[in-house]
Formats: sequence, structure tokens, C-alpha cells
Amino acid sequence: MDVETAIRTRRTHKAFGPEPLPREEIEELLELASWAPNHNLTVPWRFRVVGPEALRRLKEVAGPEGAAKLDRAPTL
Repeated sequence: MDVETAIRTRRTHKAFGPEPLPREEIEELLELASWAPNHNLTVPWRFRVVGPEALRRLKEVAGPEGAAKLDRAPTL
């Protein structure tokens, strides 16, 4: 694929399957994400990987409104 096609056809996907990714795949994706371009070489990327138990506890502490927002956060 050429650069122009890649830019013109790129889309944000917000629908994700319920099955978790293998740890190796998450590590590979985070490694690739760290290479993303950034303003003035500031490297602003910070990543956190939250497992199912930690997510459950976050939702509990966040209350009903906060838990609903966490459910809509595809990067969690």
C-alpha cells in the first residue's frame, strides 16, 4: 500500500471483540506505538495495561457513572 492510500483510507475502529489479546501481542503493539510520531520529539506516550481484576476494582471505585465510561473506553 502506498502512503497516499494509507492516509486516505485510514479509519478509527471503536468496536472490539470481547476476547483478550495474548500478552505477547500487547507487548508488540506497545513497542510499535512507542515509535509513533510526536511533536518536538517530546515522546509523550504513557501506557498502562489493566487486567480484568484491576478493571473490576476501578469500576467499583468509579461508581455507576464512572463504570459506564470505563466500559466505553476501548483502550482499557
